[in-house]
Amino acid sequence: MTDAPPRDRRLRHLRRLNLLHHSLRAVVAAPYVLLIPSIMVVDHSEPDPLHPLAALLTALAATTLICLAIFAFLIWEWAAWSYEYRQGSSFRMPIKWGPRWDDVRHALERAGIDIDTIAAYKTFDEHANLQELHPPRRSLGISGVFSDWGARHTKKLIIVGAACGVTLSVADELWPDWYDRPAFWIAIGIATAAIAPFAARNGWSQYRQNARLPDSVVIIPTQWPASLRRQDPTAMAVFMHELSHVRHHDAARRRIISVYTRFGQFFAFLDAGIVLNANLPTWLSLAAFLTMATTGILGVRRARPALILIEELRADAEACSTPETQKGMCTFLDKTPPTPQTKARKQTLTTNWSPTALKSPTQTITTTTLGFALPVLLLTPLLWTNDTAPQSPPNSNTQMHK
Repeated sequence: MTDAPPRDRRLRHLRRLNLLHHSLRAVVAAPYVLLIPSIMVVDHSEPDPLHPLAALLTALAATTLICLAIFAFLIWEWAAWSYEYRQGSSFRMPIKWGPRWDDVRHALERAGIDIDTIAAYKTFDEHANLQELHPPRRSLGISGVFSDWGARHTKKLIIVGAACGVTLSVADELWPDWYDRPAFWIAIGIATAAIAPFAARNGWSQYRQNARLPDSVVIIPTQWPASLRRQDPTAMAVFMHELSHVRHHDAARRRIISVYTRFGQFFAFLDAGIVLNANLPTWLSLAAFLTMATTGILGVRRARPALILIEELRADAEACSTPETQKGMCTFLDKTPPTPQTKARKQTLTTNWSPTALKSPTQTITTTTLGFALPVLLLTPLLWTNDTAPQSPPNSNTQMHK
């Protein structure tokens, strides 16, 4: 039985990478999704639990609010990145597609990228390398003015927020229950009703501009057109590799994954606490909790570098469609500092798209599924169908009657 042609093996490799990419994104989203059964189990263990439908709606609402709060933090980081990019000191200019840049334009067209829909800049730094960036777009209208102002005064706002927190704590000690008054909550309600439309409009525009349809910018050093004009296989492979990142908006997706991964580790720790509601011996409950929490935290933490590796391997597979570009990419990787990522990329290229470099992402998916997500999903119906509350002590009045 003969081996499959290299082209077929490369296509199978791409399909395998796309499947792993979606699976790793599911690993990042798992702690947030599993908050729903965790909240429902905690409510079910209370003396007066809610109706199952009400508990489900409450869990959905709480999870949605948590995700929106993290998204608000992501918007704040987008504002800082956008201000930094627009005020950056790096010297770059938009490319005017003249005869000198014909080779670059032809390479873009071969990659299926319309030059009218991509922002390409040139830089005159001789030490610069080809790079793909995601410059977040500024908020619309007055929200953009406030976001730039907040980016310029971030430290001052943090100090003011800390001072307000200390002031509220002192006020609560001096005047207990000062906030438990109708006038206070009426003022809070009016302020929330006034701010909510602006926040919703800004949040939707930011999601549409920086998450759903993000801008991807490619920075091209001025010495690259000459390399592409010579049809250098190494230059062609590296250039097509970066264009693959542009086509998939990898830089924008990585920023989103980075933010949700940071908070996902904490929620994985909370989700593992579902086992503490079971009627198990103390040592067994603690052992199961530590195992599930460790597996969930490590799985979410390892998902981000695994996603980056998958995206790099996907870009290599899309760029190296010929043996010449495949060898050129290997030559480029030999010149870069050795890292586990470059070793995995070179191993995949030299072994003709062998899946051996995919063991680490596959192990991350498997251990997170079996050690964290599956136990939470299995414990949820068991805790709902069994009495998980501790047994109440016998009533002393009944003892006296006896």
